[in-house]
Amino acid sequence: MEITQVDPQSLKNHPANIEIYGDVADDDFVESCRGGILEPVLATEDNVIVSGHRRVQSCRILNHKTIPVIFRPDLKDPLDIEEALLLSNKQREKTNEQKAREYRRLLDIEKQRATIRQKSGTPAPQGDKGRADEKAASSAGMNVKTARKASKVLDVIDAAEASGDDDKADKLKDTLNNNVAKAHRDVTKKPATKPEGVGIPSVLEPTFDSLPVFQSVITTVGNLKKSVANLSDCEGGERIHLPEVDIYLNDVAEHLKAARPHTVCPYCGGSGCAECDELGWVHRDRYDGFPKDIKGV
Repeated sequence: MEITQVDPQSLKNHPANIEIYGDVADDDFVESCRGGILEPVLATEDNVIVSGHRRVQSCRILNHKTIPVIFRPDLKDPLDIEEALLLSNKQREKTNEQKAREYRRLLDIEKQRATIRQKSGTPAPQGDKGRADEKAASSAGMNVKTARKASKVLDVIDAAEASGDDDKADKLKDTLNNNVAKAHRDVTKKPATKPEGVGIPSVLEPTFDSLPVFQSVITTVGNLKKSVANLSDCEGGERIHLPEVDIYLNDVAEHLKAARPHTVCPYCGGSGCAECDELGWVHRDRYDGFPKDIKGV
């Protein structure tokens, strides 16, 4: 196919790329591109990058005026474009999280295609029979059982990030990338039974009724982080400094989590004392500092 030299600023990121791979060109990668790009970028006719996001990013950083691109006029359908993006990353070294996200995207593509065929009465292409999840797992480089387990862990990771609980999400990601089975056990094991407390005094009921409101706002902050990350892939989004935005929004989420009431004070039972600053309830950090024999009393 013909190689065309184009302005790297004219190329557009595919939103699935950052969601799955989180690609950011590090200093070493940028430096390797200083002398030019040897392997052309693949893109659709409307300038959406299919393969080569980090190369394009490096050329922008280095202020290169042009970058070699092969345009794929055959890629017009959104499902075909996303599948081509995923398959173009088949040989790269990937974490278990990235493989699992590939699996979920490939499985979704297979399901969408099957739905379209059903509605149109079109039979599946010859040689395209078989379980969609097995095909998706194979393309992602996992066996289907492992892929299913990893996908369940992703559900918990995504929910934790949406609620602003980045610590939980990061810990689960580390576990997932080291051992899929262990991560799956961690998210499917039954929670320990909570010790019975003294109940919530009626005077404190409005305080603890506010917990869903706290959680709703924390979730909103988590969703805002994702929205800003997606916006950074849009035209003009390169001016958004994501690390700084993440720091600010993480601070907001942590402040909200620290501000919400955790439990009725185990010393006074909610009537108010020096240990709970006369609130009748305490924060999680304060509760963690109480002696073990007093918790849950």
